[in-house]
Amino acid sequence: MRATHISGIKNTRADALSRLERAGDYEVRAEELLEILKIAQRTPTLDAFAASHNHKLERWCGINSPIAEDGLMVPWKGEVVLAHPPVPLIVSTIQKAKREKAQVILLLPNWRDLNWDTLLKSIPHRSWDRKLQKEG
Repeated sequence: MRATHISGIKNTRADALSRLERAGDYEVRAEELLEILKIAQRTPTLDAFAASHNHKLERWCGINSPIAEDGLMVPWKGEVVLAHPPVPLIVSTIQKAKREKAQVILLLPNWRDLNWDTLLKSIPHRSWDRKLQKEG
């Protein structure tokens, strides 16, 4: 294995992802979430990736959560999971949903050329393209 530096000019995708990772918390606007839940015709029971200041449900996972700090460590069987994972956890979230055959309302950036799009194609899903996030 050999490590090589790729300048930011030539490595725009990774550079943008690393900046997004450090950009702070993002959350879905309440009115947009209500619209998605209406379209999905599902009522989520667990907010898998949240914080005390932005959780959307009474049952949530994150730091200071009464359930768990890590939503990926909680069984999703029997839940309707609301998942708006941080970018580095998107692939793990999709893999968990597939492995547990869980019902998940998964909120993702619309970056079709990245690796999670292939994973999504391997599981039954419906998708809606909307601008949903606000910086928190």
